[in-house]
Amino acid sequence: MVPLGSDYAGTPTFRPNKVDASGLQHMALDQDNTTGTAASGVVMQSGGSGKFGWLSSIYSSLVSLGTTMSNVYSALTNGTQKTQITSTPSPQVMTATPSTKQIGIVASAAAVALRVGASDLANRKTIMIRNVSPLGGAVLYVGGSGVLDTTGWPIYPGELFTLDQNPANTATIYGYSTGVCTVAVMEVA
Repeated sequence: MVPLGSDYAGTPTFRPNKVDASGLQHMALDQDNTTGTAASGVVMQSGGSGKFGWLSSIYSSLVSLGTTMSNVYSALTNGTQKTQITSTPSPQVMTATPSTKQIGIVASAAAVALRVGASDLANRKTIMIRNVSPLGGAVLYVGGSGVLDTTGWPIYPGELFTLDQNPANTATIYGYSTGVCTVAVMEVA
């Protein structure tokens, strides 16, 4: 062990033990515990000199963080800070009874139009597509008329895909699968 004080050389990250005249051992961070004088060659991370300055710095930082978090909590709960939503979709009025159908898709065949009738429902506002294949079954891929498993949006068995559309400008959605797949379709006008 190297005793604390002026005979100590180097810049430690901790100080070695020192036995005082009474036989008590002391450990210091950057201050000689027996004399109270700063040890030479030791630079603390922040907060002034001595171990108490360093700990004081940590305490001050924690208090500051606590004050900041308290202010944030207060602002969020006292009504002074509000989230402003600039564009909220409003529910659309249904003008007709929703139309539904289940469609079977043959493995790796040409893409199939996902709709209830021979054409898209007139003034369609929403189309909902659910892959009703058993869990672990075939994945449905949706997209345009040339959709494939490499280009489509995947809908796994049990998942629901909902697309809101402008009733004046609907687009046909097509489905494709590499396995036998059953699809439930609902069109809402």
